[in-house]
Amino acid sequence: MPPRKPRNASQAANRPVTRSMAKKSSGASQLEDEADLARRTAQLVVHEDGAEQIPGQSSATSASQIPPRRKSPTRAAVPQNITPMKHRQQRYKDAIKAASRGTGKSGGQDTNSAYLYSGTAGHADSYHHSQKETDDLALAHAKYIVDRRTQKDAAQVLALFSSAADSDTVDSIAARMESVLGGDLSDPELAEYAGQFREWLAHSSFSTERPIYGYCEAFVLFVARLIKSRHRRDAGWRLVLPGECNDFKPIDSNSNRQPDMCFQLDAIDSNVSTRNIQRYIDTFAIAEAKRLDTRAEGDKALAQLVDNSTNIYLAQLDRRFLWGLTVCASSVYAALMIHDKVLVSPAMDIRTAEGRKQFISLLVYWSMCPQERLGYDPTIRRCESGELQSMTGDSVQDEMDSIAYEIDCYDDKECQWHTYISVRTIAGASRCMGRHTRTIIARRKHEAGASAISTPAGASVDAQEVVIKDAWARTSADADKDDTRNEIELLRIVRNTFSWDKSMMYSKLEAGGTVQLKRDGVYVDDTTAAVLDMLGSDAREQLDIPYRVHRRIVTSPVGHDIKTVKNEEELIIVLAEAMHCHNRILNECGILHRDISTGNILVVRSDSAPSGVHGLLIDLDSAIQTDANLKAPAERSGTPVFMSIANVEDLAEDRTALDDWESLLYVICWLATFGIKSSNRIAVIENSEYPITSWSVGTATAIALAKRTHMDSSKAFETNITDKFQSKYKLLKNLALDIYWELFQHKFCPGAIFDPNPSPEISTRRRHRASRPREDPLVKRSQHVEEIVNNLMDALEDIRKEAEQSIRNKDIAASLKQ
Repeated sequence: MPPRKPRNASQAANRPVTRSMAKKSSGASQLEDEADLARRTAQLVVHEDGAEQIPGQSSATSASQIPPRRKSPTRAAVPQNITPMKHRQQRYKDAIKAASRGTGKSGGQDTNSAYLYSGTAGHADSYHHSQKETDDLALAHAKYIVDRRTQKDAAQVLALFSSAADSDTVDSIAARMESVLGGDLSDPELAEYAGQFREWLAHSSFSTERPIYGYCEAFVLFVARLIKSRHRRDAGWRLVLPGECNDFKPIDSNSNRQPDMCFQLDAIDSNVSTRNIQRYIDTFAIAEAKRLDTRAEGDKALAQLVDNSTNIYLAQLDRRFLWGLTVCASSVYAALMIHDKVLVSPAMDIRTAEGRKQFISLLVYWSMCPQERLGYDPTIRRCESGELQSMTGDSVQDEMDSIAYEIDCYDDKECQWHTYISVRTIAGASRCMGRHTRTIIARRKHEAGASAISTPAGASVDAQEVVIKDAWARTSADADKDDTRNEIELLRIVRNTFSWDKSMMYSKLEAGGTVQLKRDGVYVDDTTAAVLDMLGSDAREQLDIPYRVHRRIVTSPVGHDIKTVKNEEELIIVLAEAMHCHNRILNECGILHRDISTGNILVVRSDSAPSGVHGLLIDLDSAIQTDANLKAPAERSGTPVFMSIANVEDLAEDRTALDDWESLLYVICWLATFGIKSSNRIAVIENSEYPITSWSVGTATAIALAKRTHMDSSKAFETNITDKFQSKYKLLKNLALDIYWELFQHKFCPGAIFDPNPSPEISTRRRHRASRPREDPLVKRSQHVEEIVNNLMDALEDIRKEAEQSIRNKDIAASLKQ
């Protein structure tokens, strides 16, 4: 193995001289050279229509879907004489504009945005954005959905509730409403709504949207009263009731957005009145109102509906899809929000008898249809309140965990059902569209036994906790097609390979399969087709909606967030074990992970471990089986801020283990800059002064340019990245420098910037001084994967030994003090 490269500038005397190190050391010339490099090295990924392509979160595309790419970068200018704060603000504004107008198109399997949206449903600390920035990005994402993923005037939606609702009930309620509007005040309970109805019908626009809240509530209560009077004894019916609060922030909201109206489902024999809805977890659907019925106002209302409805997905584990309403003046639109598209019905004009009858049909349909058609998952059922606290023994802090769920999991290999009781939610569905991945800690429910604990409700659960992952994976509709991306099958390969190795820490599959729905006594797979069959057998093809499969996976052991490490020594041990697992899974199973991130490396505490911790690599969601050379097809995948440059740029070259190691380098740099624990994260206002923040949000071009510039030379890497590490992280700095040197300063392919077409206007002397290789170093390094990976493993193992020795020294020092 070649000697390890020096870790800092003080050891530069022994370094081999490379082109990337040949810059002048003075500040002025360095800035001049870096500015020249920046102008000449931005990579632009181009579509058929010439628009810029922006990657999304954790996405992957089949090879046949990959658009044409440019293999060589084009020149692009970057702002000069601009402070880091202003630069970040400009990137933020550019991201908002790009998302709002839907620039580009999706670059991966589950991409739903036109920009790198680095945040999740209001969690402002994930990538160090302020709450306002996160809310603005979320709303911009919703506007993109309205622009690019919405089917307006979807006749299938209107036909659904117009034909499926009980016609006798609809006709009866519609006739009664017309009678009341005609002056029939014989029923005092119904007559009280007559005045509001007439006011609503008399206006085609309003000066403010607030009166619409009352009009809509009155309409819903009117229908609910008549449904109750007709079906009081029908167990299959329910009431749709409005909330008494309007334009308010629910207490379990993760954003500052305020829905205009909320609706709740209640038993048919309940009192007909407004409900005190204070939480998204109790909300069936949201309605957004606008004072004018124009296209612009309608799009605003729909974007707000999509944005706010995300909180319902986040709060409720048992939602498969959502319904919602937009009310623009006197026109009502029903929205059906599924995983890849929003279907909006034609306008239901309340000023006409036909429009009123259509709205009545919708409310009757919601009151009588099976819960599955309201978007609820019949395989996930809410338990009695209080059961969760009695199981865990801890007070429940989060509203999301205030309700325990009973979750059915089907193993499609063993053809067996297993039922689990949720303990706490690790992650909810954070987007209105896409995979809707949820991660839940649970215990298996079974007959009482020696290893079981009982709950007050009489349920008996296993004492061992497991992890349940529930997601809608996009795949082929052809059941016979080999799916190399099926996470369940990949986990089975890993389990079968390492079942004999008790020392191997990996995510072990306990059960897994496609979620099964029982219809007419027969079990069917829960897929996009199962969701859309209520709209017609050919609805998916007509509406051009991708095919998804609802999968549920149970694994063990249960790990903890990487931020729970006590110090940098533990973090290094965790990272080393995770990458050791990564290397073995690649070499022995032929599976490339493709999503190394802070969320996919967990901490497992164990008394049997010498250092007290293990590292656990999880989530084969983006993983894929490799070819005989351990290479995977060229396609974008991963978590945006930690994506390798090849993934950000969507280069046409095959992906290798080096892309995952590059992601590990970015993970180390991110944690060492902002702190490895929540308690020592740098304040948001200070983050903007750090060059590393340019990795977190913006266009693909901007992020790729930033990473290439930072990685091109050792001086650029140290000045912009490692010198910004918190001073106490000395081992992490050494590790980052070692990984950097192996990845970006390899003797055959140093640097990260290249220039296939040197500009003729640059003088010969200048071109010699700032000369760049004509071939992309990131492409050339793929010819040396095995050598570089071996060096990386050795470097990581060396630092791990230092970390273990540091922990032992601290333990000895602590014992001597006692």
